[in-house]
Amino acid sequence: MSTASGLRLAQQSVFYPFTRQEISPRFNRDTAIDDGDTDFLEGSTFEAGSNRGEFWRIGLDGRASILRPFDEDVYERVPPDIQEGDKCFDPRIHLRDIMEVVRHARAGAEEFEDVTNICFQLEWLGLKGRCTTTHERYQQKTYPASSDWRRHYDSLPFALVVGDAPEVVARLLAPVYRVFNPRQEISAEYVRHYMDSFIEPGT
Repeated sequence: MSTASGLRLAQQSVFYPFTRQEISPRFNRDTAIDDGDTDFLEGSTFEAGSNRGEFWRIGLDGRASILRPFDEDVYERVPPDIQEGDKCFDPRIHLRDIMEVVRHARAGAEEFEDVTNICFQLEWLGLKGRCTTTHERYQQKTYPASSDWRRHYDSLPFALVVGDAPEVVARLLAPVYRVFNPRQEISAEYVRHYMDSFIEPGT
């Protein structure tokens, strides 16, 4: 765990292969996908009674998906700029998670030949009423989200994913950030400002 302004930020990696028997990854099929003819490696912590359950799948054909809750909702204490009982949206947490998804997508794509594009679809539920917080001294003006849902789809060149991860993460995060702050964009520079704290040297 790391600490920012006295707040503990969960740092569980996406697609994490837990080793406990009841939550260790297993191959499974779903009749709703390809009539049940596709194998997925599947991991879930819901069965273990976790208060932070998440669910992920990775297909042998390169498709991958993950469902996880808002880490902001399990902070040890409420951020100072958020009223007691309210909920927040921390762009850094979502930047971190999207960056990990992008890195997994890049690594997975390298296992296939002639990949030209990588498709991303991101969806957030439960946004309404949340305000952004960055846990820094200077907080730009934000607005409580009036929409509860945001979905964004993008098909990006493989070369861009390999060569400019901050630009890719910025493109994927910007649409949901605009729900809170229509006067400021998430830029590649913003991503670079934080990404060094999320990536260990040599990875």
